[in-house]
Amino acid sequence: MIGVQIKQRKLSDEVAEHLERMIRKG
Repeated sequence: MIGVQIKQRKLSDEVAEHLERMIRKG
C-alpha cells in the first residue's frame, strides 16, 4: 500500500510539473 501511495504522489507531481510548463509556455 505504501508503494502505491508513493507511485500516486510521484505521478501527481509529474502532472503538476507538466501543467506548470504548459502554463508558462502559454
